[in-house]
Amino acid sequence: MSAYPDYLPLGPGPRPIDGADLLARVRAVAGDQGLGGALAAGMDAVLAGTTVILDGDDVTSAVVDATGVVIPESAFTSAATADAADLTDLPAVVGETRGTMHLGTFQAHPITVADVPVEIDAEVRDLPLRWIDAADGTVGVEPLPPTAEHPVTGHLRVSAPKAAVLDAVRRVATAVLAEQGVTLVRLDVELTSTGPREVRLRAEAKLRRGILSASAHASGTATVDSALVLRFSDVSLGSANPIVAGLLAVARSRVQEATRRPIDLAEQLPPGVRVADVRLDAGTELVLSARLA
Repeated sequence: MSAYPDYLPLGPGPRPIDGADLLARVRAVAGDQGLGGALAAGMDAVLAGTTVILDGDDVTSAVVDATGVVIPESAFTSAATADAADLTDLPAVVGETRGTMHLGTFQAHPITVADVPVEIDAEVRDLPLRWIDAADGTVGVEPLPPTAEHPVTGHLRVSAPKAAVLDAVRRVATAVLAEQGVTLVRLDVELTSTGPREVRLRAEAKLRRGILSASAHASGTATVDSALVLRFSDVSLGSANPIVAGLLAVARSRVQEATRRPIDLAEQLPPGVRVADVRLDAGTELVLSARLA
């Protein structure tokens, strides 16, 4: 058995006898990990909207409804998780029982993340899992990667108002640059769909450090074909200010090198996961949808 386990601990054995017992144990584990206030509140709200039905070694269904849950930006700061316990020191696995989650769904209409209302509908079927017996007498559970012999099916749709997403990007960029002593005076971002799997990005920023200010611009097109190959084209990064343009030269060469070659997304997926279709729309709403087959 693995000497370096990676599973969700569920406390002392035996393992949970029903869904309510399983959720109670997950809630207790979350409390033991000392999550920050914002994270803990979000976890409690998600668990309150979750129902699980167990049938022996299998999970008949796990339904998560996160509608109305609010996760503020503070939940993603280092301060929110600084006191969280380390989950890597788990007891060694000495026994396991295989099972299957026949149906797992996640919905949120919406969940608010960093002031962005996000609509989510996701479903996965026939996901393999294993129940863990640990060396110290505790138990756990671990979802397993699908395989060619045990593939999964499902679908995903995520959407959010484009204006709200871009506002969140501006706030994050402002905070990151401020740590470097740079003020983000203006950031204009334009995302446009030019096809069902093609998005064009144009961005312009004005930065200030001390008495110096300058503008920079970036643009490019990303396309995913029916074979799930990602390609970038017309990528540019620069500035009319020669000093800033010089500083961006290294970044520009790295960006161009990283985007020159196609990326086969299908090769990154486990053997039992095949994406039959993926679409991205960048209208007034940013919408990502995918179907597993």
